[in-house]
Amino acid sequence: MLRRLGGIFDIDSKHERLAVITATFAVPNSWQDTELNNDLSRERVHLTEELAKYQRLADLCRDMQEFVALGVAEDDLLALESIVPELLAIERQV
Repeated sequence: MLRRLGGIFDIDSKHERLAVITATFAVPNSWQDTELNNDLSRERVHLTEELAKYQRLADLCRDMQEFVALGVAEDDLLALESIVPELLAIERQV
């Protein structure tokens, strides 16, 4: 399914692109091309926000997996049912 969605979930490429942008800003005189600088700055902000959102969602999913494992291990149906709204909220963000 993720393949059909294209590159939006290609986190490694986003990290690599962010590293390239950061390295570009480190080059002496790179700030002289203001148009390129503005474009790269906007892209850097976008990538940083997108990667932060991905990390938050990944952390939430990992927490939910642990909670489900605990609920299953303790045969606690009530605990499992209590996370459904949180899982639906995560799904809406993806």
